[in-house]
Amino acid sequence: MPVLTEMLSAAANIACGGGFHGAIVLERCVVGWLKTLMGFTNAQAHGVLTSGGSMANLTALAAARHRAAERLGWDIRKDGLQGGPRLVLYAGGEVHACVRKAVELMGLGSDAIRQVPTDDSFHMDLRKLGELIENDKKEGFHPFCVVGSAGTVNTGAVDDLDGLAAIAEREDLWLHVDGAYGAFGFLDPDLAPQFAGLARADSLALDPHKWMAVPIECGCVLVRDAANLRDTFSLIPPYIRVDGPDSRDELGPPMEYSFPLTRSYRAFKVWATLMHIGREGLAKTVARHNQLARHLSGIIGERDDLELLAPVELSIVCFRYAPAALRDDNERLNALNKAVLAKIQADGEAYPSQTVLNGRFAIRANIMHYATSREHVERLAELVVEAGETLARANQ
Repeated sequence: MPVLTEMLSAAANIACGGGFHGAIVLERCVVGWLKTLMGFTNAQAHGVLTSGGSMANLTALAAARHRAAERLGWDIRKDGLQGGPRLVLYAGGEVHACVRKAVELMGLGSDAIRQVPTDDSFHMDLRKLGELIENDKKEGFHPFCVVGSAGTVNTGAVDDLDGLAAIAEREDLWLHVDGAYGAFGFLDPDLAPQFAGLARADSLALDPHKWMAVPIECGCVLVRDAANLRDTFSLIPPYIRVDGPDSRDELGPPMEYSFPLTRSYRAFKVWATLMHIGREGLAKTVARHNQLARHLSGIIGERDDLELLAPVELSIVCFRYAPAALRDDNERLNALNKAVLAKIQADGEAYPSQTVLNGRFAIRANIMHYATSREHVERLAELVVEAGETLARANQ
């Protein structure tokens, strides 16, 4: 169904930056549903659809910077960064690379990011975070934001969002949560407690084109303070000003809440998906994928030639082929597993991805396709073992 809506959206060729036509109304409807799904239910909450998680994160961080500058009596839109306080932002070592790109693009420089160490399970270390904040304040820096992850892209780790929210409130920091991949995991009843604190975030990045299986491109940013987001981006020159009935719309068009003026019609496919599967259907899909990840983890744990490289929290499983003879030779295991992954991808029956965790090359299975079954994940484990055995023999 979402594929058909793409065809219809393209045929309509509607510009969704301004005005008050049906596509704008439908986007508000979709954003409203997403707000409800994720617990952003305060009256001032708002959001916009974006091209993806990278733009959603950039939009949220720009809003965080704007609020910080405003509280410091600094008109950042007029004066820019010159002469302003030295703003710093905190993010875990597993945060998505787009956060660094966003900070660089905003002119703060990558040195403004304080990379907080993670624990053995790849969660941000809150004690280390507190120490970094205190040190920065003593050194004359101005902490303004902390970025938590609701499902890191590497392993699916969910930070202690409740703990982060408490620190953010105590230190007057903007709490942004990158949930582009994993925030919909909140809908899995078995895992919902892991997401405690999500409802306390100032902003949240989502990607409906991931776990909701909406066609690319479609991200979303949600914020608790619509007025601040509007102040960050709103600029209405005469050539796009709307006079007449549309001007009475108090909320304003999407172009006032994000950078682009030209925006494609993304709401239709999200609306169709949610109308088709509903909250219950999406929750069942998410829960099933998480169960499949645990099933794959169980298979790995039962074998003496496979090794799990990270805890399985959501639908990501990171593991490697590790026969007993090579268990103590990380360099050879890394080379072998790179070859294993390349062979599996080239053969085409499955297509896992990769990452590196604590210096160990990992085969990364992210279970998100709606049709993935137990047989698929069981076959993936078989393929890794078969390729590993074949390549290990060839290298003897």
